[in-house]
Amino acid sequence: MLPYTPHPVLLDLGFLKIYSWGFMVAIAFIAATIISAKEAKRKNINPEKIYSLVTYIIIGAIIGSRIGYLLFNPTSFADIFKIWEGGMAFHGGFIGGLLFAYFYIKKNKLNFWEITDICTPSIPLAQAIGRIGCFLRGCCYGIETTLPWGINYLEKIRHPTQIYSSIALFLIFIFLSKQKYKKNFKGALFLTYIIIYSMFRFFIEFIRTESRVLFGLTGAQIASIILAGISIFLFSKFRKLFKTKKISKRK
Repeated sequence: MLPYTPHPVLLDLGFLKIYSWGFMVAIAFIAATIISAKEAKRKNINPEKIYSLVTYIIIGAIIGSRIGYLLFNPTSFADIFKIWEGGMAFHGGFIGGLLFAYFYIKKNKLNFWEITDICTPSIPLAQAIGRIGCFLRGCCYGIETTLPWGINYLEKIRHPTQIYSSIALFLIFIFLSKQKYKKNFKGALFLTYIIIYSMFRFFIEFIRTESRVLFGLTGAQIASIILAGISIFLFSKFRKLFKTKKISKRK
């Protein structure tokens, strides 16, 4: 068993509280923005476009993730806006951020798939940092376990699923950071990320203490199946078109 004590508040000055989850999420967005801006510059796209895009993504992600969380975790009206304390659903935030990003990208007449590929490696990095915030706060914890690295939380020895997720996401970040240099169709990197993460999220949900909503599956598992299915379909379709164009150019 590993020692564990949650630290939901990193700093309490009386008039100001700095929450661990909110602090780590802020770092996550900053890191993701810097990496995406550098990648945009490498592809001869004005980094300022990325800075503006991130603003839209943050707004969409906050709205979407909060709505997604509240759908399965009703709370009092007074607590709806306390996002700094956590209570955010990733899939809701992902969809919300994606919708707001799509609006900005189309408004500025940019290529949607190219921009998503630019931002893709930074997404799992941001998630990995955010999961550290979950661990510090004491949320998103796992079911009981007898493994030696289990953590003592809520009077039970549990899987440190936040740490599992953080490690996996850091590895996904490294993998995608290498894949971005390969020549492929626009959108390949983004769709690859969705497929890989959806598969990981589907399986780790089995050892998380989440409520089951349909056929013994959690809301995140259902969302993962849908997103993975759509992404696999689009990946196959785009890859065929890409190969056809390559063959046509050779002729």
